[in-house]
Amino acid sequence: MKCTPKTERPCAPQPPDGRRKAPFLFLLIALLVLGGGCGPFKPAHQETVPLPMSEKVITGTLANGLRYYIRQNPYPKDRVELRLNVRSGSLNETEEERGLAHFVEHMAFNGIRHFKHNELIAFLEEAGLTFGSHTNAYTSTDVTNYQLSIPLDRPELLDKAFLVLGDWADGLLFDEGEIEKEKGVIVEEWRMREGVRKRVGDKSRAVLLSGSRYPLRDPIGLMPVVKGANRALLKGYYDANYTPDRMAVVVVGNIDAADMQKRIEKAMGGIAPRKARAAAPKEVPLTPGLRVTTITDPELTAGTVAVDHFFQREPTTTYEGFKRDLTEQLAFAAFNRRVRKKITDRELPLLRAYARVTDVQSDLHTARFMARPVKGSVSEGLSGLYAEMERVRRFGFLAEELTEQKSAFQKALTEAARPDRRVESSDHAAAICEFDTHGGSLTDPDQDLALYLKAAGTITTVDLNRSFNRLLASESRSVTFTFPEKRKTETLSKPEIMNLATKVQGEALSPYTLAPAITALVTAPPKGGDVLKTEKMPVIDGQAFTLSNGTRLVVKPTAHAPGEFLIRGTATGGLSSVPDADYKRVSMAAGLVNQSGFAGIPQTELNRFLAGRNINVSPSIEANATSLTGGGATKEAETLFQMLRLYFTAPNVSAKALSIHKARMTQTINARAHDKKFWFTADAAEARHNNKFRDQPLAIEDLKGLTPEALLADYTGFFVSPSAFTFTVVGDVTPEEIAALAARYLGDLPAAANRKTKVDRGLRLKAVGGPESIRITGKGDLADRASVSAFYESEAPFSHKRSVQLSVLRRILSRRLRLSVREERGGVYSISAKLRLQAEPAPLFKASVSFTCDPYRVDELIPLTESMIRDMGTTGVTQQEVELAVKQSLTTLSQVEKKDRYWLNTIATSLDHNWDLSEVLSRKQMLQNTTVDDLNALAKETLTGIKGFITVYAPDTEEAL
Repeated sequence: MKCTPKTERPCAPQPPDGRRKAPFLFLLIALLVLGGGCGPFKPAHQETVPLPMSEKVITGTLANGLRYYIRQNPYPKDRVELRLNVRSGSLNETEEERGLAHFVEHMAFNGIRHFKHNELIAFLEEAGLTFGSHTNAYTSTDVTNYQLSIPLDRPELLDKAFLVLGDWADGLLFDEGEIEKEKGVIVEEWRMREGVRKRVGDKSRAVLLSGSRYPLRDPIGLMPVVKGANRALLKGYYDANYTPDRMAVVVVGNIDAADMQKRIEKAMGGIAPRKARAAAPKEVPLTPGLRVTTITDPELTAGTVAVDHFFQREPTTTYEGFKRDLTEQLAFAAFNRRVRKKITDRELPLLRAYARVTDVQSDLHTARFMARPVKGSVSEGLSGLYAEMERVRRFGFLAEELTEQKSAFQKALTEAARPDRRVESSDHAAAICEFDTHGGSLTDPDQDLALYLKAAGTITTVDLNRSFNRLLASESRSVTFTFPEKRKTETLSKPEIMNLATKVQGEALSPYTLAPAITALVTAPPKGGDVLKTEKMPVIDGQAFTLSNGTRLVVKPTAHAPGEFLIRGTATGGLSSVPDADYKRVSMAAGLVNQSGFAGIPQTELNRFLAGRNINVSPSIEANATSLTGGGATKEAETLFQMLRLYFTAPNVSAKALSIHKARMTQTINARAHDKKFWFTADAAEARHNNKFRDQPLAIEDLKGLTPEALLADYTGFFVSPSAFTFTVVGDVTPEEIAALAARYLGDLPAAANRKTKVDRGLRLKAVGGPESIRITGKGDLADRASVSAFYESEAPFSHKRSVQLSVLRRILSRRLRLSVREERGGVYSISAKLRLQAEPAPLFKASVSFTCDPYRVDELIPLTESMIRDMGTTGVTQQEVELAVKQSLTTLSQVEKKDRYWLNTIATSLDHNWDLSEVLSRKQMLQNTTVDDLNALAKETLTGIKGFITVYAPDTEEAL
């Protein structure tokens, strides 16, 4: 259960970066004062050519006014997604109800007509479902959304699920005892969310949404209202807003639509229609003129500038609106590429920047630019950015830019519209709920592609230029500086910003130029190698190949994601093989290679080449392994193997990439100097380890000696040859074709003479001499909360059977903690335990627990939590707990086994550790054979008398601890 400030709304076509459909616009922002006498935008009247509705969604309205949406979708084939979408959120609260919309959402899990008290959660657990994964809810300003994910192999579960939907809509009990217990949970959710992000977000919304009701209706509400809530108040909000005409039921899955219609009618048709309270106004007025605001916070670690040009726009429902949105996207994508190149080439004193058009709330939109300027160069950074905007205003976009962006968009949309492309039912359900809440359009990928092809052919550079300049013309503008408190003096005043813009208008600028794009990554055909050996691997229904230089390749074909595949190449060793003195430097090497492109192919040109291609792969040097990880469209597999070759033969660390990295890290390090929580966490990590904690924060001194040559040498020391790696490929591939690509692009590279090995650097928790855990305390949190983390460790033999059993034990312990510390005591919002066995570089048992709470309850909740952990070691677990946890584990396993990512990680990790794959893949049998005696023996071994280190970070007050 969660609260969110707003829910994004759906727009038109899918962007080429693969983000979800709503909202899809690449945002751009405008030059504050460059628009002359143009007036503010008004909601545009849209022509009457409507966008199509998805033909796969069946819609209807019951006699009482409740809407429903049904979509047949076979992915996954054994599950159905159910949603109750209530188009009422915190915006509809009265002043006396602030927080009750979210409170009502919580009460939906604490007693409904057919499931009293906590019987709903108990029913779900009996079915093998997990709270959070298979049922959840959220509250925003505009909507309250309830979610169920139900397996289809047991019809009685589906029957009960529809009972739950009906009860959520019209059967909340509001038991007074449950209300009192839930108050503590909500207060702790509020406490957990308090912090720098919340403080800055609240101030930002107050600026962006000034003059509207939204800043006064944060979904979490006011805690005095929450603490004073009673049954009458909660039921009053519920009855006034949970009316059938404000609700929709969404059903997506491998189902029979006619059957679902009958179930919806049975569950919801009997709810009596009644008049809802008048909806609160959603309008956000345009504020004329330029507003300049500075937001500072002591805990901010970076300074950003947001420039907004506001305008009003209705949801896109017509072809004309689609074309308008698409034109803006193309313009912003081209502009963003220009700015990224300028930053990469160090021609702009900015560390990061992006531009887009987005909805702020309701019909208020903005053309926004967000920039992170170099410290001390705020004026220069904004001036440079304004110059790029002015360059577009004077000279427009190039035909080549438009052609490249159209190509990238078309490739992405064509890929999304593949007939065999699988979309999860949960994603369809989310899109339908967005449409039900905010309107707009609800189209399928093939419809988006058809609309794109129709519109794109008519869009010219003249259209791009006109769209860009039109968005700059708004007279409702704001500039918001969000900076660390100690950098407040770097921000600019309104006159200073006006002067910057005026100065840019008078500068002499030249038109933008674009070099010809590269057409291939590997220009000369490689000599290639041979496949020397092919082996069947029946345990994974795959094959293993050995190339002429010793490179090993394991391929498992699947049908989980048609047209897609994943790859991971792993070599043993990683950072554990690096001496302490080199650790920090080496840990940066692979990331900088990834940011630099290849020798002769700068990162900006590589990005142009890859635009619209659904493929990528990148290197990393991890704790105990070195890897190359990526994937994408199967048809682009050759491009991926070309990139793999270049990571071995033409890696690069560019001076410009290193310069940007140093500038970013310098600002981060300087900002962290005043971050009390960061340093408490770092010092506590050192304090609880045995003086071998190498992952220390970077210091300025660590950056001074960095050179491209040293970092490239670090990188090439790990990526000497593909023969040191075992590559695992999982997905919709033909093993022989993948092996041929690997032989062509990797097989002729020299074999590795030496291979790195994992080294045990002795990283352990310090021994605790006394009878109790050691508490490490720190003060300085600006929020009224204590952040508690407990760490435990002991030597323990590793086996896959014991690891699986420990995962069951973790579920049981987490459930006990939730029921006791959250539900009964109302002491926390979220608490869970992590228990695991580490195999390498040394066999260890590791455990941790974390939560936030009232600082005054620390001395109550820490002993309670530790006593529950130790009690499990002495008194063990019950048969009922084991059965519930095993059911949940089996349900989760059945879901993840249908994901390529699961198979990739399982196979690659097993090969890296030389584990028996048949044993690793027998998790289902291990779970089914887990007994109470097994878990009690394991709990006794690992949890009895457990003690370790507990860190507590609290407010900077004498009374806090």
